[in-house]
Order: sequence, then structure tokens, then C-alpha cells
Amino acid sequence: MVIQRITIVANARPGGVHRLYYKCQSTSLPSITGRPLDWTIQTQERKFQLRWHLNPSQFRRDVRVNLARPFTVEKEPYNAETTREVLLRRQITPNGSFYVRNHFSSPTIDLKSWRLRVTGAVKKPLALSLNEITKMRDKTLVVTLECAGNGRARMQPLPPSTPWLDGAISTASWTGVPLKDLLERAEWEGNAAEVLFRGADMGVEGDRELSYERSLPLSEALHEDVIVAYRMNEKPIPRIHGFPLRVIVPRWYGMASVKWLKEIRFLTEPFQGYYQKERYVYKDAREGHNAVDRIRVKSLILQPAEGAIVRRGRSCSVRGLAWTGYGQITKVEFKTHNSEWRQAGLSENTNNSYAWRHWSIAWKPERLGRFALMSRAYDETGARQPDEPVWNIHGYGYNTVITRNVSVI
Repeated sequence: MVIQRITIVANARPGGVHRLYYKCQSTSLPSITGRPLDWTIQTQERKFQLRWHLNPSQFRRDVRVNLARPFTVEKEPYNAETTREVLLRRQITPNGSFYVRNHFSSPTIDLKSWRLRVTGAVKKPLALSLNEITKMRDKTLVVTLECAGNGRARMQPLPPSTPWLDGAISTASWTGVPLKDLLERAEWEGNAAEVLFRGADMGVEGDRELSYERSLPLSEALHEDVIVAYRMNEKPIPRIHGFPLRVIVPRWYGMASVKWLKEIRFLTEPFQGYYQKERYVYKDAREGHNAVDRIRVKSLILQPAEGAIVRRGRSCSVRGLAWTGYGQITKVEFKTHNSEWRQAGLSENTNNSYAWRHWSIAWKPERLGRFALMSRAYDETGARQPDEPVWNIHGYGYNTVITRNVSVI
């Protein structure tokens, strides 16, 4: 069969092409040469869909799309989402495909002078080199991290800040020192209440110059599986992901996993910093003013893609991911807009409660037309994704059931 047409489908939003998919078709229609994809969408519409055609020779010549690389959401500071293709095919996200969340520009660290300092309400302040840290007892954990703002672009009205769609989530194998071991070496005072983590990244928010810093209650910081990581997928943590050290807090949204860690400080009073009290809080009439902490239960349909074409009477494999910050995912259900919920199959549970799980189900459409596909996940606390829209002033914790629209022909 000779491929005569390549159809490019892009889901886009202001500032650029957000997702790029392509499929080849055999058709009797003549090929239509399309324009190169090195242009920017200029529109006030929040989201729309484009379709155009390229002949195969121009596709090979002009379209340069690396689906493994994260999609840039913001250039400065650099923020980028993991692509749907990587989420679909990888249990562990490669370092070069892992989503990136920065509040400021990435700092440059000089290891010769760099030390991790443990200070505050302690009896034995510490200043440790990376070499000293890597000689301590280590632990390796597979952990899914999700940005608290993941899904913000789906909220109406659109909250300010980075307009994440669905790809601010990734999973990696992290190796490092149990935080508890570092804290015990410093011997904290009896009145210590919280542990503050300060990163080396700095910048300006409004009229204030800030470092990125977050705290954890002492009880959370002492959990055996909170680690200070120096390796990511068996390699030194890349600069963009926090070299030389990054805190990894399983089950919490990614804001707790502070990058470029330079200081751990014991506090005797609750921390009142900008990224603790003014950001990363649920703030609206319904939720009040509560801290963002654990990841809410959520699922995502990755296949078929938005706008995909499915054949009537043929079985279609619907696949996706599910994750939660509250133990294990126990069930994922699937439906279309005109059917009942059916239970999907979950990938094997490897006894790792900190990582996402893939799921799948077969769907055989029997009529033509547009279909809305939906999934919802449950965790072991009994929590389930809500049907009603999630919204708050800063756009955190979006876990509403997401719809994928496809056409059956």
C-alpha cells in the first residue's frame, strides 16, 4: 500500500502548538503540501484544533518533531511537560523526557565550594560535601512526581500561573540518603517542629527577592522513604532536575521535592514563607485556605489521542495512567458518553505504592459519530475522581474526570 497523505493534527493553545500527532492514510485524494511547522499560534482562544496535510516527502524534509523531548510550556523560567507518547509507553520516564517545573532560572553549582548545611534548632550543625553524602546509607525508590498545577489549563476560568495541561507528571527511580539519617546526625533540639528545605534557585516574585523554600512537619520529614536524592534513573541528577541534590517526598505534589538543595533547617515555629503560605494553598469559597500536600487520585486516557479516528466495529485499545498520593490505586473505570462505567484492567502491582499504574480496556464502537471517552480512578481510601469541575484561585489539584473526544467512521 502506498501512503499518499499524511495528516497532522495539533491540539493548540495561545503561544504555540501544545500537542502534535500524526497518522498516515491511503487515500484517492491528491496530496496537499502543507506549511512548515515552525510558526506560532496567535489567538485569544484558549484551545482549538488544527488539521492540515503534507505529502510524505515534505513530511520527511520539513517536520522535525522529537516526541521524546518535553513540550515547552514556558521558556523563562523553563517549564515543560512530558509528552503523551512517553507517558503511554514508559513505566519509568527517561531523564530527558521528565517534566520540568522551575520557579526561577536553574542555578549553576560549584561542587568544590558547595556544601549541604543542616542548621537551626540542632545540637550538631552539619556542612557535608556531596562525596560525604554519597558514602552514607542509600535507598532507591521509584516515585511518581506531579506538579500541583497539572491540569490547570482545563479550569474555567483559567487561573493565572503556568498553563499546564496533562503532562506535568513523570516517574523516575531515585537514589539518595534517607533524610532521617541526616536529621539524626544533626541531633535536633526537643522544640523542633518543622524542617525547612532551601534551594539554590533565586528570583523575584512581585517586588520580593526569594529563594525557593518549603517546609515539612517533623513527623513527615522523619518518614523512612523521604530521601535526599543524588541519582535519577541511575545517573547523577541532571542540572535541570536539581543537581546535585533534590529532596524526594513520595505521595506529595512536586512542590515539596525541593531542587538544588543547599540547606536543611530545623524550625521551632511553622514556616511562613511565600511558597508555603501564599502559594501552594487551596484558596476558594469551598475549600477555604488549606495547604496543598498529597496528590489527589487521578487518571488519564492516553490512547486514543484527542481527535483520533476510530473504525466502527473494530476493537480499540483504550489505555492510560492512574495515580494517587493515598496508598494504592484499587480500580479504574471507563465509559463513553452514552454507556455505563466498566472496570479496566490494571498493570501488575509491583508493591510500589509510590508509582503510577497503567491501565487498559477494549472498546468496540458499533455506530458512527463523535464519542466522548472518560476514565475515573479509585484509591484504597475509597476516594474517587470527581465528575464536577475542580477550581481554585491558584489552579491546584485538578483531578476532575477528563474527557477524550474521538470520531468513529
